[in-house]
Amino acid sequence: MGGKRKIPAKPSGIRKRRFQLHWGGGWITEEARARTPYHEPSVQLLCYDAGGRALRFCYYHEGFYQGGPLILGEETLASFRKEIRKNKTLHGLLKRLV
Repeated sequence: MGGKRKIPAKPSGIRKRRFQLHWGGGWITEEARARTPYHEPSVQLLCYDAGGRALRFCYYHEGFYQGGPLILGEETLASFRKEIRKNKTLHGLLKRLV
């Protein structure tokens, strides 16, 4: 939620972890990240305790989670796509988006 949380820069596989939002909490079960010289864009699969799933688009800066707007440069798309495809459910939901 609020505040900065230090997350390892490049997790080996997904480290399932909790999240809490105003309207409910649950688990981050899949995550895809890409590295740029400035930040690490991320898309996360949020699985709510009450059921339901959501996608969160965010980024990490110097290892800290940032919930602000995610900006992706065109040069990052290929590496980000590669990471997304490693996550079956995340990839499937994003395919439904476009």
